[in-house]
Amino acid sequence: IRLFLIEGFWLLVAVLLLGCKGGVSAWTTEERIMERNEVWIKLPFESRAKQMCVVGTATIGEFKNVLSHLVPRFSFSFTHCGRFISGSDTPPACGPENPIILVVKAQGGGGDSSELPTPLLDEFGVAASQVAGAVEPLSPVEGVSEKKALEADMDIALRISKARNLAALIKGDLQQIMDILNSTKKPGNAEDAPSDAAGRSRFKLDVSPPPKKARDAEMDQLVLLGRLEESLLQDLRVPTPEREIRVFLSSTFTDTAEERNKILKDVVPVLQERFAQFGYAFYASEMRWSIREAESDAMETSTICMTELENCQTVSAGLNYVYIAARSAGLNYVYIACSKYGFRPPPQKIQELVFEKLLAVMSEENQALAKKCYKLDTNSTTTPPQFKSPLPKCGPSRQVREEWDQHDGPQYVLQIGINPWDRFTAIVAALRSAALVVWKDEDSRDPKSQSWLKKFIISVTEEEFCNGALWAKPEEGRTRVKVFKRSFKGGIPPGDAAAKKFIDLIGKEVDVEAQQLLREQQAMIEPDHEWVLPWAPGKGIDTEQHKKYLEEFCDKFVEACCKSLEQALAEEVQPDRVVEEARRHLVFAETRAGKFHNTPTAVRVLASVSKYVHEGLNGKAFVVWGKSGAGKTYIIAKAVWDAAKGSTASNGVCVVRFLGTTADSSKVAHLLDSVVQQLARAYDKENIAIPSDFRDLAELFKTAVTEWPSPDKPLTLVLDSVDQLDDTNCGRMLKWLQVTELPDCVRMVISTLPDYEDDGDKEGFTCHSLLQRSLDDEGCFSQVKDIEDPEAVIRHLLRLLGRTVTDEQMKVLLDSFGSRKEDDIAGTPLWVTLVAHEASSVGLTDYQPPPVPSSVRELIMAFFDRLAKLRGELLVCKVLACITLCQDGIAEGELAHVLSLDDKVLRQIYQWWVPSVRVVPCIVITRIFADLRPYLASRGTGSAKAWYHRQFWEAALAWLSKHDPEFKKRVHADLAAYFAGTHHGKPKPYTPALIAKVQEFFPGETEADRLVPANPLLFAGELFNTDAAVVLNERRLAEYVYHCIGAGMQDAVLAELSSPLYITTKFMAGMGTELQLELIAGMRRFPALEQGLGRVKAFIGKHISLCRSPEVPWAVVQAAYNQPDASPVRKGLFDSEETGDVKQEYLGLEERCILWHGRPQSFDPCLLTLPASSTVRCVAYARDGERVAMGCTDGLVTVCSVTTGDVLCSLTGHTDSVSSVAWGPNGELASGSNDKTVKVWDPVTGVEKSSLTGHTARVVSVAWGPNGELASGSWDNTVKLWDPDTGAEKSSLTGHT
Repeated sequence: IRLFLIEGFWLLVAVLLLGCKGGVSAWTTEERIMERNEVWIKLPFESRAKQMCVVGTATIGEFKNVLSHLVPRFSFSFTHCGRFISGSDTPPACGPENPIILVVKAQGGGGDSSELPTPLLDEFGVAASQVAGAVEPLSPVEGVSEKKALEADMDIALRISKARNLAALIKGDLQQIMDILNSTKKPGNAEDAPSDAAGRSRFKLDVSPPPKKARDAEMDQLVLLGRLEESLLQDLRVPTPEREIRVFLSSTFTDTAEERNKILKDVVPVLQERFAQFGYAFYASEMRWSIREAESDAMETSTICMTELENCQTVSAGLNYVYIAARSAGLNYVYIACSKYGFRPPPQKIQELVFEKLLAVMSEENQALAKKCYKLDTNSTTTPPQFKSPLPKCGPSRQVREEWDQHDGPQYVLQIGINPWDRFTAIVAALRSAALVVWKDEDSRDPKSQSWLKKFIISVTEEEFCNGALWAKPEEGRTRVKVFKRSFKGGIPPGDAAAKKFIDLIGKEVDVEAQQLLREQQAMIEPDHEWVLPWAPGKGIDTEQHKKYLEEFCDKFVEACCKSLEQALAEEVQPDRVVEEARRHLVFAETRAGKFHNTPTAVRVLASVSKYVHEGLNGKAFVVWGKSGAGKTYIIAKAVWDAAKGSTASNGVCVVRFLGTTADSSKVAHLLDSVVQQLARAYDKENIAIPSDFRDLAELFKTAVTEWPSPDKPLTLVLDSVDQLDDTNCGRMLKWLQVTELPDCVRMVISTLPDYEDDGDKEGFTCHSLLQRSLDDEGCFSQVKDIEDPEAVIRHLLRLLGRTVTDEQMKVLLDSFGSRKEDDIAGTPLWVTLVAHEASSVGLTDYQPPPVPSSVRELIMAFFDRLAKLRGELLVCKVLACITLCQDGIAEGELAHVLSLDDKVLRQIYQWWVPSVRVVPCIVITRIFADLRPYLASRGTGSAKAWYHRQFWEAALAWLSKHDPEFKKRVHADLAAYFAGTHHGKPKPYTPALIAKVQEFFPGETEADRLVPANPLLFAGELFNTDAAVVLNERRLAEYVYHCIGAGMQDAVLAELSSPLYITTKFMAGMGTELQLELIAGMRRFPALEQGLGRVKAFIGKHISLCRSPEVPWAVVQAAYNQPDASPVRKGLFDSEETGDVKQEYLGLEERCILWHGRPQSFDPCLLTLPASSTVRCVAYARDGERVAMGCTDGLVTVCSVTTGDVLCSLTGHTDSVSSVAWGPNGELASGSNDKTVKVWDPVTGVEKSSLTGHTARVVSVAWGPNGELASGSWDNTVKLWDPDTGAEKSSLTGHT
């Protein structure tokens, strides 16, 4: 029956395709099908249960979705007993007397035969007579009206009564039919592809990746060896572009609104999806939503735009600047408007020497005005980068450049407190007239000129134009720049209502000067594409009248971006994950070492590290430790730099990892895999297989560190911030790390925080005390203490920021330093760094700042307050919450989608404009990420960012709770909705406040698709098909359940955790431990789920070996099928418990699964199957209930977690079978063995504390007394009492025979 039903489904689709899309003309009159464009098919199912098994869907609507996906150019509807069935109905019972009729209709309406491809019969060699014999006409269905029967032309409908006979005649399978159908084009229009509602599918997204360049083998070897030779140093200092194309859209806003809206609505989503297929992100920087009102009033528009343009030029791997030139031809100076030249604000900052030159040629009235609007800031020590010549080769003359460089230092700043708009015209005119006198010999229209004169003459748009296009790197030419030009034929009618959007006006008159500047600007560069359009009265650009132009504009934009992606791909070298990971950490070390400052405590610790690297320490590792933010990473970076360039660098190997700064250094399994592979290549061991099992990998890591190095090729291994690891595979238990008995040719430098207790929100760790136990030598530790000379450090950091402070201002900062508390981390480099950033915002010399908080948490919270005021409180709250609440951080693109679901955030962003799509513009998030960049690090998968310092995580939680105690829960819910794709493809209604704003630009709009991705568990491949490559959605696997728990979504937690598909994918992603921790967290959060999730946990525990078998991905489904009916995992297989309808994702697996029809309905009492090295002789539960110890016949004692089944510790030392294990009152572990000894262990570090000898035969029993005494029983007929601390035998009890 099962085979028949599965076969029946594919037969249905095959016949449907043949009948609807080609075979109909052979079975009936071709004229009828062309006229009606419709065919009716009776579904050959006799019962609801059979139908459900075949279709695998719960509702008619879902079945229609399946068919629509397979046959996208046809629509489907269903009738039953004379009425049409809605999409939400469940399929009714059907049979010979009451069939379900499937109505198939080609899209496009009756009379249009262009959608019908040519008959397919010849493709499969099926004769018309044979097909005709396989079907019979369908008589009108009782209950269907005569009118409807005539409309449907029921005499051409089919009864599929002999499906098996028909299938036997078809030579081919479903995929062949689909290939033929998909290759069929509409007659006479072969180039056009069907367009969806948004008009996105018509774009040609042709990207032909060229072959990747060969790697530089010599440079790769230097990276693997960690040898900082000059050639490698130069290579490390060259910024590596991110895997993203970030395009800056430059134009004035009002006259190019339609072009920008089309790019955002139709182009950006398509390019983001296409680029993601090549591992690239695509962003369009739209400045319409990046400038808040306060920033506009402060005349910061130019600075903000130039900063983002520089970001695009630095980060983007390809095209980074698009200039949209829009002007009117036939322009005159009265009422004929042309495209705007743009806003020309006064400079926000003017260098002191420049300002004094301008004052010298001004009238007394203008001097008074200038001094009122600008105030001197002597705290500035350098010119901001955007005001300097970025590329001297193509910049101004040498004389101008020298004058330019002399302008570093104090500067006059436009005062925010004085409303500049009241004096805007006057101050702009005063500065321009003075500049024309001071630089009278300068040609401001020279494309290469970067004279100060331009700062007072040109618009913000031309400044973008100069920096983005004219001053591009000569070697790049126009490869990263595109210019689009649009003009209007015959100009713009004077007095037209829309003219003001397309021309610069002064009152009602044309700004003649601006138009002249515009013509001169556009003459500086040739456009790549140009259009001349008719003017649309009252609109200028009309979406209907200019539809063809807008489509061509978007086509050219897409073509340019795709070509840019090809160029970026052409620059890529063959990927080498091991080398690239090693290089990232060397770059990190170079960056941090360059900012190192010689404080007394830093010099002391650095000297101790240097001494250890050169002299060693009796085969032990060296540990640098200190409070969070103490500067350990900077010291480690400097130590790495010195070691890699020192005497051992010429023949040794230096491997460094700053844990938590990359995806491959955040989890211990990824870390060891990366380090072992680097060591294997550095020591010519590339033929060694890297195991996937963590225990084997940890053993290989120990072998690589202790056996591969030699005196001729020593090893320096540096692991910074081991506390940054997560707890998967017991990463922070450090059992994988051998810190003693190192060979003399090996140096191992480690850094860590002090121990942290579990605070309920974040798990604690004990890395410091674990290392103390293992090393047992204070000489192996060096503590980084508070800064002893804070003023010198603050001034050093301010100098890096281009700032300084007065002595009075410095006194305020030092007073805060002196009032710090010992239990806080105030006084550390992190505190000083935050203070320096705070001080850098002190804009004026005579400004007296308020007292700086001495507490680091208060200082961070003050930073968040300032950021909220600058960027918008609600927006900043949401961004900080997402960064803080996500387990593995969040990427910029993900954050944009999450924020887009919050109407309050959208309303706050839409201060000036409303985009054509309800997606948060990326520039808004980019600016906040830039503010937070010094405090973020990569985590998890891809480009996700998370807090690097624990202090920021704790401060963010406190800051968010201060605003709204329920805010965290709502953010968890939004993140869960995003990672589940809940809103994918669905319009989300607006709140009233957002409706009011949106309808100012889009009348009548009340809801919109937020373009949230589907976020399936699998991006590609078939999970249960071992021949297909599978791409897992690791972000969803890592985050979704966690956020459901945080949001209190009880039903969602049970549904996901009991899903066999989720369980399978979680283990395939190497997240089996995390899955079991999620189950524990779910049971703690939801008491009502304790039984259900407990059964899921027991199911996983019993079948743990099956779950960890990637070669049999359907093993979990097999086990789930044979669970009791009440099992949540078995229920997860079915859509309906009543009918037993299998969910779509499991259809077909019945063929592979053995069904146990007599399965018991009671649950197996087994909760967890633990791994053992050999036959288990004894077991004992720890008193905390979290661990179990077992002794085996091979002499090994193993400690396992009863939560995850992970091996926490393997205790080696016995030489014969272990007969007894027992836990002591203080967490010690004792074991008795056939080797006649009793051993006492530290089960956390694995260190053997004592070995008790005295028995003359095998020890078969050990037991602890309440005060720490230890007793043992032996086959030598004695019981002995021991002092476990000293190993002394206290007494021997005899008498047994």
